[in-house]
Amino acid sequence: MSSAAQEDKEERDKLPEPTADPAPDGGLTAWLQVFGSFWAWFNTFGLTNAFGEFQTYYSQTRFSGESPALISLIGSIQPFVLILFGFLAGPLWDAGYCRTLVIAGTAITAFGYFMVSICDAYWQVMLAQGVLIGFGSAFLYLPAIAVIPQYFNRRKALANGIAASGGAFGGVIYPIVFRNLLRNLSFGWSVRVLAFIVIGTGIIPVLIIRARIRPTTRRPPKLDVKPFITEPAYGLYTLALFFCLAAQYTPIFFIQDYGKAKKIMSESLAAYLLPILNAWSILGRIAPNIVADRTGGINVLVPCMAVATILTFSWIGITSTAGCIVFVSLYGFFIGCILSMPAFVISSLCPDPKVAGTRMGNAFAVSSFGLLLGPPVAAAIVQSGSWLGTQLFAGSLLVLATSALLVVRVHVAGWTLHRKV
Repeated sequence: MSSAAQEDKEERDKLPEPTADPAPDGGLTAWLQVFGSFWAWFNTFGLTNAFGEFQTYYSQTRFSGESPALISLIGSIQPFVLILFGFLAGPLWDAGYCRTLVIAGTAITAFGYFMVSICDAYWQVMLAQGVLIGFGSAFLYLPAIAVIPQYFNRRKALANGIAASGGAFGGVIYPIVFRNLLRNLSFGWSVRVLAFIVIGTGIIPVLIIRARIRPTTRRPPKLDVKPFITEPAYGLYTLALFFCLAAQYTPIFFIQDYGKAKKIMSESLAAYLLPILNAWSILGRIAPNIVADRTGGINVLVPCMAVATILTFSWIGITSTAGCIVFVSLYGFFIGCILSMPAFVISSLCPDPKVAGTRMGNAFAVSSFGLLLGPPVAAAIVQSGSWLGTQLFAGSLLVLATSALLVVRVHVAGWTLHRKV
């Protein structure tokens, strides 16, 4: 890591000041950043979005004696740590440690999966898959979202959406690969193959992602609460993100179990619900972002969040295979838009590009606690035998998220529909 830090120092000295020239909004170097970010998303939220497959496997085999709430806590801790430690990675990014973050993130994430492969006890898997992989993912994820605004302005949402689609692509590939590996290999070797995939694809962002503007100050990592109070739009958006994170993973983690528990479909078909959801999420991370470049991120997020809320409540009435597939397809599309937008919206609300990384990290750190609320509570409700309660719980959280987001929109732009925001 010391050589990477030295390279970061040498590159920092060559970078222009933040106001020296505008973002190129295209060109080979800029689009290469999108390509590198795509694979960083693939190995961060792509793995998080694949946890539903681990949830099913753990509940049926290795940890069949544990409650669904405890098993889902592993899947909640991973994105929680990922997002929480953005407050640490953000200032490091702002200080110019781009390559160090990407290399460390890739190495720690892969090492975490190697550790999972030799774990036997629940607490060991929690530490390795929940904490260690989440920690590595935090270092890899922050550069993936912070680099895009440095290279794009007019087409920032589109570039961000294409990069974020890597998370959905990973959510398609990793569950299918893991499930098929388990048919021929032991659990340990199946997980080791995932670790090797992380290493192989992780080389791409290591080689490509580079900061474009020079850091002007070095801030120690700290949670700065002042902007949450002095900038209401920023604070309210963070609140909306908190409720959204608490709700959004409930269908992702439990849709396969729902299909089997309700005898809607066979186990083999239910196994493809998660990849279908993530496949539609790819389109949902790109198409709405094209519109967002023209109309503004919040103007796109409000209706997408509202539709995702309606869909979550409609989950209550699904009793057929066709209905289940339509639900995961539509939910995947709209939740994909929601998942791809935070970096774009926060950077748009940030008055100073020099602190954009820190602002993202702080917002993520606060909102990440929603992940400790949502999936474990949903799992506890599932364990009690009430799928209806689980669906109402997730839908109600999205109502709160939509309401907070609507207040942000009104605060920034009033009730004028034509204003870009």
